Amino acid sequence: MALLSKLKYSLWTDKPMDDFEDSELDVQLWTAALNELRTKMGGRDMCVYSTVPWLFEECYLYRRVREAMVIPHRATALGVSEPLDPFAQKKHTAWAQSAAPVATATERYRKSRQDERSYDEQLAGLILASLWGNRNDLSLHINTAVDNSAVETDVTEYSSSHVLVDHVSAIVECVKDIGDESARIDIILDNAGFELFNDLLLADHLTRAGKNVKVYLHVKQFPWFVSDATETDVMQTIDEMRRSENEDSQWLGGRLKENLASQKWVITTHTFWTLWNDYHHMESVAPDLFAELSKSQLLIFKGDLNYRKLLGDRPFPAREAFADCAPKFGSAPYCALRTNKSEVICGLSEETLASVSDGPNNDWMVTGDYGVVQFYPAP
Repeated sequence: MALLSKLKYSLWTDKPMDDFEDSELDVQLWTAALNELRTKMGGRDMCVYSTVPWLFEECYLYRRVREAMVIPHRATALGVSEPLDPFAQKKHTAWAQSAAPVATATERYRKSRQDERSYDEQLAGLILASLWGNRNDLSLHINTAVDNSAVETDVTEYSSSHVLVDHVSAIVECVKDIGDESARIDIILDNAGFELFNDLLLADHLTRAGKNVKVYLHVKQFPWFVSDATETDVMQTIDEMRRSENEDSQWLGGRLKENLASQKWVITTHTFWTLWNDYHHMESVAPDLFAELSKSQLLIFKGDLNYRKLLGDRPFPAREAFADCAPKFGSAPYCALRTNKSEVICGLSEETLASVSDGPNNDWMVTGDYGVVQFYPAP
Protein backbone atom coordinates (compact mmCIF):
# COMPACT_ATOMS: atom_id res chain seq x y z
CA MET A 1 0.00 0.00 0.00
CA ALA A 2 2.91 2.36 0.66
CA LEU A 3 3.99 2.31 -2.97
CA LEU A 4 0.42 2.89 -4.18
CA SER A 5 0.04 5.80 -1.77
CA LYS A 6 3.27 7.29 -3.08
CA LEU A 7 2.03 6.86 -6.64
CA LYS A 8 -1.27 8.55 -5.82
CA TYR A 9 0.50 11.50 -4.18
CA SER A 10 2.91 11.88 -7.10
CA LEU A 11 0.04 11.87 -9.58
CA TRP A 12 -2.09 14.37 -7.70
CA THR A 13 0.82 16.76 -7.11
CA ASP A 14 2.27 16.34 -10.61
CA LYS A 15 5.69 15.23 -9.43
CA PRO A 16 8.54 14.25 -11.79
CA MET A 17 8.23 10.73 -13.13
CA ASP A 18 10.66 8.39 -11.35
CA ASP A 19 12.57 5.43 -12.71
CA PHE A 20 11.29 1.95 -11.92
CA GLU A 21 12.98 0.07 -9.09
CA ASP A 22 11.77 -3.48 -9.72
CA SER A 23 13.65 -6.08 -11.75
CA GLU A 24 11.08 -6.79 -14.47
CA LEU A 25 12.47 -7.42 -17.94
CA ASP A 26 11.10 -4.18 -19.36
CA VAL A 27 12.79 -1.82 -16.87
CA GLN A 28 15.65 -0.88 -19.20
CA LEU A 29 13.16 0.03 -21.93
CA TRP A 30 11.25 2.29 -19.57
CA THR A 31 14.45 3.88 -18.26
CA ALA A 32 15.62 4.68 -21.78
CA ALA A 33 12.23 6.16 -22.68
CA LEU A 34 12.14 8.31 -19.54
CA ASN A 35 15.67 9.60 -20.16
CA GLU A 36 14.74 10.49 -23.73
CA LEU A 37 11.68 12.42 -22.54
CA ARG A 38 13.73 14.22 -19.87
CA THR A 39 16.20 15.34 -22.52
CA LYS A 40 13.42 16.59 -24.81
CA MET A 41 11.65 18.43 -21.99
CA GLY A 42 14.69 20.15 -20.52
CA GLY A 43 15.50 18.05 -17.49
CA ARG A 44 14.22 15.54 -14.98
CA ASP A 45 12.03 18.04 -13.11
CA MET A 46 10.21 18.96 -16.31
CA CYS A 47 9.19 15.37 -17.06
CA VAL A 48 5.94 15.32 -15.06
CA TYR A 49 2.57 13.62 -15.52
CA SER A 50 0.88 16.67 -17.02
CA THR A 51 3.48 17.32 -19.72
CA VAL A 52 4.30 13.92 -21.21
CA PRO A 53 2.22 12.41 -24.05
CA TRP A 54 -1.09 11.08 -22.76
CA LEU A 55 -0.58 7.53 -24.00
CA PHE A 56 2.84 7.34 -22.34
CA GLU A 57 1.45 8.73 -19.07
CA GLU A 58 -1.37 6.18 -18.96
CA CYS A 59 0.92 3.24 -19.66
CA TYR A 60 3.49 4.52 -17.16
CA LEU A 61 0.79 4.78 -14.49
CA TYR A 62 -0.36 1.18 -14.90
CA ARG A 63 3.25 0.01 -15.04
CA ARG A 64 3.72 1.78 -11.68
CA VAL A 65 0.78 -0.19 -10.30
CA ARG A 66 2.53 -3.35 -11.49
CA GLU A 67 5.69 -2.27 -9.66
CA ALA A 68 3.69 -1.73 -6.49
CA MET A 69 2.54 -5.34 -6.69
CA VAL A 70 5.91 -6.83 -7.72
CA ILE A 71 8.23 -5.37 -5.07
CA PRO A 72 6.20 -6.41 -1.98
CA HIS A 73 5.53 -9.81 -3.56
CA ARG A 74 9.22 -10.57 -3.96
CA ALA A 75 10.16 -9.11 -0.58
CA THR A 76 7.68 -11.20 1.37
CA ALA A 77 7.84 -14.42 -0.71
CA LEU A 78 4.09 -14.99 -0.68
CA GLY A 79 4.47 -18.47 -2.07
CA VAL A 80 2.56 -17.80 -5.28
CA SER A 81 4.06 -17.62 -8.75
CA GLU A 82 2.63 -14.21 -9.64
CA PRO A 83 2.00 -10.99 -7.71
CA LEU A 84 -1.60 -10.26 -6.80
CA ASP A 85 -3.95 -8.78 -9.38
CA PRO A 86 -5.11 -5.49 -7.80
CA PHE A 87 -8.11 -5.44 -10.15
CA ALA A 88 -9.22 -9.04 -9.61
CA GLN A 89 -12.24 -8.19 -7.48
CA LYS A 90 -13.46 -5.62 -10.00
CA LYS A 91 -13.16 -8.18 -12.79
CA HIS A 92 -14.93 -10.85 -10.76
CA THR A 93 -17.82 -8.51 -9.91
CA ALA A 94 -18.22 -7.42 -13.54
CA TRP A 95 -18.26 -11.06 -14.69
CA ALA A 96 -20.89 -11.95 -12.08
CA GLN A 97 -23.05 -9.04 -13.28
CA SER A 98 -22.85 -10.49 -16.80
CA ALA A 99 -24.59 -13.75 -15.85
CA ALA A 100 -27.84 -13.02 -17.70
CA PRO A 101 -26.37 -11.88 -21.04
CA VAL A 102 -23.79 -14.69 -20.89
CA ALA A 103 -26.55 -17.28 -20.45
CA THR A 104 -28.58 -15.79 -23.30
CA ALA A 105 -25.62 -15.61 -25.69
CA THR A 106 -24.42 -19.12 -24.80
CA GLU A 107 -27.84 -20.63 -25.47
CA ARG A 108 -28.08 -18.78 -28.78
CA TYR A 109 -24.59 -19.84 -29.82
CA ARG A 110 -25.28 -23.49 -29.05
CA LYS A 111 -28.50 -23.42 -31.05
CA SER A 112 -26.75 -21.68 -33.95
CA ARG A 113 -24.65 -24.78 -34.46
CA GLN A 114 -27.78 -26.52 -35.73
CA ASP A 115 -29.73 -23.67 -37.31
CA GLU A 116 -30.03 -22.95 -41.02
CA ARG A 117 -28.12 -19.71 -41.07
CA SER A 118 -24.90 -19.85 -43.03
CA TYR A 119 -21.48 -19.81 -41.40
CA ASP A 120 -20.92 -16.35 -42.87
CA GLU A 121 -24.12 -14.93 -41.41
CA GLN A 122 -23.26 -16.31 -37.99
CA LEU A 123 -19.74 -14.89 -38.27
CA ALA A 124 -21.11 -11.43 -39.07
CA GLY A 125 -23.29 -11.57 -35.97
CA LEU A 126 -20.41 -12.69 -33.76
CA ILE A 127 -18.20 -9.88 -35.06
CA LEU A 128 -20.83 -7.35 -33.97
CA ALA A 129 -21.25 -9.15 -30.65
CA SER A 130 -17.50 -8.90 -30.12
CA LEU A 131 -17.64 -5.20 -30.99
CA TRP A 132 -20.43 -4.35 -28.55
CA GLY A 133 -18.89 -6.49 -25.84
CA ASN A 134 -16.22 -3.79 -25.80
CA ARG A 135 -18.75 -1.16 -24.76
CA ASN A 136 -18.14 -1.48 -21.03
CA ASP A 137 -14.59 -0.94 -19.85
CA LEU A 138 -13.65 -1.12 -16.16
CA SER A 139 -10.93 1.50 -16.62
CA LEU A 140 -13.81 3.94 -17.31
CA HIS A 141 -16.01 2.63 -14.47
CA ILE A 142 -13.60 2.48 -11.53
CA ASN A 143 -16.14 3.54 -8.91
CA THR A 144 -19.39 2.48 -10.57
CA ALA A 145 -21.07 -0.80 -11.36
CA VAL A 146 -20.93 -1.92 -14.96
CA ASP A 147 -24.38 -1.90 -16.55
CA ASN A 148 -24.63 -4.87 -18.89
CA SER A 149 -28.30 -4.42 -19.71
CA ALA A 150 -27.63 -2.15 -22.68
CA VAL A 151 -24.82 -4.40 -23.83
CA GLU A 152 -27.12 -7.42 -23.70
CA THR A 153 -29.62 -5.66 -25.95
CA ASP A 154 -26.95 -4.63 -28.43
CA VAL A 155 -25.39 -8.07 -28.57
CA THR A 156 -28.57 -10.13 -28.73
CA GLU A 157 -29.93 -8.00 -31.55
CA TYR A 158 -26.51 -7.76 -33.22
CA SER A 159 -27.21 -4.07 -33.51
CA SER A 160 -25.40 -2.20 -36.28
CA SER A 161 -27.33 1.06 -35.97
CA HIS A 162 -24.48 2.82 -34.14
CA VAL A 163 -21.62 1.34 -36.16
CA LEU A 164 -20.04 4.37 -37.83
CA VAL A 165 -17.83 2.32 -40.15
CA ASP A 166 -19.11 -1.13 -41.08
CA HIS A 167 -16.60 -3.39 -42.80
CA VAL A 168 -18.12 -6.59 -41.42
CA SER A 169 -18.72 -8.01 -44.89
CA ALA A 170 -15.08 -7.42 -45.85
CA ILE A 171 -13.93 -9.35 -42.78
CA VAL A 172 -16.29 -12.20 -43.61
CA GLU A 173 -14.89 -12.33 -47.15
CA CYS A 174 -11.36 -12.38 -45.76
CA VAL A 175 -12.23 -15.38 -43.57
CA LYS A 176 -13.92 -17.12 -46.53
CA ASP A 177 -10.66 -16.88 -48.46
CA ILE A 178 -9.00 -19.16 -45.91
CA GLY A 179 -10.67 -22.17 -47.49
CA ASP A 180 -9.30 -25.61 -46.64
CA GLU A 181 -5.70 -24.57 -46.18
CA SER A 182 -3.86 -24.30 -42.88
CA ALA A 183 -4.37 -20.81 -41.52
CA ARG A 184 -3.56 -18.57 -38.62
CA ILE A 185 -5.89 -15.96 -37.12
CA ASP A 186 -4.77 -13.65 -34.30
CA ILE A 187 -7.03 -11.83 -31.83
CA ILE A 188 -5.34 -9.10 -29.82
CA LEU A 189 -7.67 -9.12 -26.84
CA ASP A 190 -8.85 -6.17 -24.78
CA ASN A 191 -11.03 -6.54 -21.69
CA ALA A 192 -11.78 -9.54 -19.51
CA GLY A 193 -15.37 -10.25 -18.50
CA PHE A 194 -18.29 -10.02 -20.92
CA GLU A 195 -16.12 -8.72 -23.75
CA LEU A 196 -13.70 -11.64 -23.40
CA PHE A 197 -16.63 -14.05 -23.38
CA ASN A 198 -17.84 -12.70 -26.73
CA ASP A 199 -14.30 -12.79 -28.09
CA LEU A 200 -14.05 -16.47 -27.15
CA LEU A 201 -17.31 -17.18 -28.98
CA LEU A 202 -15.86 -15.48 -32.05
CA ALA A 203 -12.60 -17.40 -31.69
CA ASP A 204 -14.46 -20.70 -31.43
CA HIS A 205 -16.44 -19.92 -34.57
CA LEU A 206 -13.27 -18.96 -36.43
CA THR A 207 -11.76 -22.39 -35.79
CA ARG A 208 -14.44 -23.70 -38.17
CA ALA A 209 -13.35 -21.39 -41.00
CA GLY A 210 -11.18 -24.13 -42.49
CA LYS A 211 -9.87 -27.63 -41.87
CA ASN A 212 -6.78 -26.50 -39.99
CA VAL A 213 -7.29 -23.05 -38.48
CA LYS A 214 -5.30 -22.04 -35.41
CA VAL A 215 -6.38 -19.00 -33.40
CA TYR A 216 -3.79 -17.11 -31.35
CA LEU A 217 -5.18 -15.21 -28.37
CA HIS A 218 -2.87 -12.35 -27.41
CA VAL A 219 -3.17 -11.38 -23.74
CA LYS A 220 -1.33 -8.97 -21.43
CA GLN A 221 1.58 -10.28 -19.36
CA PHE A 222 0.16 -8.71 -16.21
CA PRO A 223 -2.93 -6.74 -15.08
CA TRP A 224 -3.23 -3.65 -17.27
CA PHE A 225 -5.70 -0.77 -17.62
CA VAL A 226 -7.84 -2.40 -14.89
CA SER A 227 -9.67 -4.99 -16.98
CA ASP A 228 -7.35 -6.03 -19.81
CA ALA A 229 -7.35 -9.80 -20.19
CA THR A 230 -4.45 -11.93 -18.95
CA GLU A 231 -3.95 -15.66 -19.41
CA THR A 232 -5.36 -16.14 -15.91
CA ASP A 233 -8.53 -14.29 -16.94
CA VAL A 234 -8.97 -16.50 -20.01
CA MET A 235 -8.51 -19.71 -18.04
CA GLN A 236 -10.78 -18.56 -15.21
CA THR A 237 -13.53 -17.60 -17.67
CA ILE A 238 -13.41 -21.04 -19.29
CA ASP A 239 -13.24 -22.88 -15.97
CA GLU A 240 -16.16 -20.92 -14.51
CA MET A 241 -18.28 -21.84 -17.51
CA ARG A 242 -17.35 -25.50 -17.10
CA ARG A 243 -18.36 -25.35 -13.42
CA SER A 244 -21.61 -23.50 -14.12
CA GLU A 245 -24.97 -25.02 -13.23
CA ASN A 246 -26.19 -23.91 -16.66
CA GLU A 247 -26.01 -26.80 -19.13
CA ASP A 248 -25.24 -24.57 -22.11
CA SER A 249 -22.38 -22.91 -20.22
CA GLN A 250 -20.97 -26.31 -19.29
CA TRP A 251 -21.12 -27.33 -22.94
CA LEU A 252 -19.37 -24.16 -24.09
CA GLY A 253 -16.73 -24.32 -21.37
CA GLY A 254 -15.93 -27.87 -22.46
CA ARG A 255 -15.60 -26.81 -26.10
CA LEU A 256 -13.28 -23.94 -25.27
CA LYS A 257 -11.14 -26.13 -23.01
CA GLU A 258 -10.81 -28.64 -25.85
CA ASN A 259 -9.73 -25.86 -28.22
CA LEU A 260 -6.76 -25.27 -25.94
CA ALA A 261 -6.02 -28.95 -25.38
CA SER A 262 -6.05 -29.66 -29.11
CA GLN A 263 -4.00 -26.51 -29.81
CA LYS A 264 -6.67 -25.04 -32.05
CA TRP A 265 -6.14 -22.10 -29.72
CA VAL A 266 -2.83 -20.78 -28.46
CA ILE A 267 -2.66 -18.22 -25.64
CA THR A 268 0.36 -16.00 -26.12
CA THR A 269 1.76 -12.74 -24.79
CA HIS A 270 4.60 -10.29 -25.32
CA THR A 271 6.23 -7.44 -23.42
CA PHE A 272 5.30 -5.05 -26.23
CA TRP A 273 1.60 -5.14 -25.33
CA THR A 274 2.37 -3.41 -21.99
CA LEU A 275 4.73 -0.77 -23.34
CA TRP A 276 3.83 2.78 -24.38
CA ASN A 277 4.80 2.36 -28.03
CA ASP A 278 2.20 2.67 -30.73
CA TYR A 279 2.03 -0.01 -33.41
CA HIS A 280 3.85 2.02 -36.04
CA HIS A 281 6.98 1.24 -33.99
CA MET A 282 6.37 -2.47 -33.47
CA GLU A 283 8.74 -3.62 -36.21
CA SER A 284 11.68 -1.75 -34.65
CA VAL A 285 10.82 -2.27 -30.97
CA ALA A 286 9.54 -5.87 -31.12
CA PRO A 287 10.67 -7.39 -34.44
CA ASP A 288 9.91 -10.92 -33.22
CA LEU A 289 6.27 -10.04 -32.51
CA PHE A 290 5.98 -8.15 -35.78
CA ALA A 291 7.30 -11.18 -37.67
CA GLU A 292 4.76 -13.46 -35.98
CA LEU A 293 1.81 -11.19 -36.70
CA SER A 294 2.93 -10.84 -40.31
CA LYS A 295 2.28 -14.57 -40.77
CA SER A 296 -1.42 -14.19 -39.96
CA GLN A 297 -4.29 -14.53 -42.42
CA LEU A 298 -6.28 -12.11 -40.23
CA LEU A 299 -5.39 -9.91 -37.26
CA ILE A 300 -8.27 -8.74 -35.07
CA PHE A 301 -7.47 -5.79 -32.80
CA LYS A 302 -9.98 -5.33 -30.00
CA GLY A 303 -10.88 -2.21 -28.10
CA ASP A 304 -10.04 1.44 -27.69
CA LEU A 305 -6.42 1.20 -26.51
CA ASN A 306 -5.44 -1.05 -29.41
CA TYR A 307 -7.20 1.37 -31.77
CA ARG A 308 -5.35 4.35 -30.32
CA LYS A 309 -2.06 2.51 -30.75
CA LEU A 310 -2.92 1.59 -34.33
CA LEU A 311 -3.41 5.29 -35.09
CA GLY A 312 -0.43 6.40 -33.01
CA ASP A 313 -2.86 8.20 -30.66
CA ARG A 314 -2.84 11.04 -33.17
CA PRO A 315 -5.74 13.45 -33.83
CA PHE A 316 -6.24 12.54 -37.48
CA PRO A 317 -9.15 14.23 -39.27
CA ALA A 318 -12.13 11.92 -38.83
CA ARG A 319 -12.55 11.73 -42.62
CA GLU A 320 -8.96 10.53 -43.16
CA ALA A 321 -8.84 7.02 -44.65
CA PHE A 322 -8.09 4.25 -42.15
CA ALA A 323 -5.45 2.79 -44.50
CA ASP A 324 -3.62 6.14 -44.55
CA CYS A 325 -3.47 6.36 -40.74
CA ALA A 326 -2.80 2.80 -39.61
CA PRO A 327 0.43 0.79 -39.99
CA LYS A 328 1.13 -2.31 -42.04
CA PHE A 329 1.95 -5.70 -40.52
CA GLY A 330 3.82 -7.21 -43.42
CA SER A 331 1.23 -8.66 -45.79
CA ALA A 332 -1.28 -9.53 -43.05
CA PRO A 333 -4.83 -8.14 -43.38
CA TYR A 334 -6.35 -6.86 -40.16
CA CYS A 335 -9.39 -5.26 -38.61
CA ALA A 336 -10.23 -3.13 -35.59
CA LEU A 337 -13.37 -3.71 -33.51
CA ARG A 338 -13.70 -0.74 -31.20
CA THR A 339 -16.36 1.24 -29.37
CA ASN A 340 -15.39 4.90 -29.23
CA LYS A 341 -13.97 5.97 -25.86
CA SER A 342 -11.37 8.53 -26.91
CA GLU A 343 -11.08 11.35 -29.42
CA VAL A 344 -9.02 9.32 -31.88
CA ILE A 345 -10.87 8.16 -34.98
CA CYS A 346 -10.59 8.08 -38.75
CA GLY A 347 -12.26 6.58 -41.80
CA LEU A 348 -15.67 8.24 -41.41
CA SER A 349 -17.65 9.33 -44.44
CA GLU A 350 -18.81 12.93 -44.77
CA GLU A 351 -22.40 11.80 -44.30
CA THR A 352 -21.68 9.77 -41.16
CA LEU A 353 -19.59 12.52 -39.61
CA ALA A 354 -22.30 15.09 -40.25
CA SER A 355 -24.93 12.77 -38.80
CA VAL A 356 -23.17 12.19 -35.48
CA SER A 357 -21.83 15.72 -35.19
CA ASP A 358 -25.32 17.18 -35.57
CA GLY A 359 -26.98 14.59 -33.35
CA PRO A 360 -28.04 14.86 -29.70
CA ASN A 361 -24.96 13.02 -28.37
CA ASN A 362 -22.15 15.58 -28.36
CA ASP A 363 -19.86 13.06 -26.67
CA TRP A 364 -20.16 10.47 -29.43
CA MET A 365 -16.39 10.01 -29.54
CA VAL A 366 -15.98 9.01 -25.89
CA THR A 367 -19.13 7.41 -24.46
CA GLY A 368 -18.87 3.97 -26.04
CA ASP A 369 -22.31 4.36 -27.63
CA TYR A 370 -20.83 4.28 -31.13
CA GLY A 371 -18.32 1.92 -32.64
CA VAL A 372 -16.31 1.10 -35.73
CA VAL A 373 -15.55 -2.13 -37.56
CA GLN A 374 -12.67 -1.19 -39.84
CA PHE A 375 -10.77 -3.50 -42.17
CA TYR A 376 -7.31 -3.10 -43.67
CA PRO A 377 -6.86 -5.54 -46.57
CA ALA A 378 -3.59 -7.24 -47.39
CA PRO A 379 -1.23 -4.72 -49.03
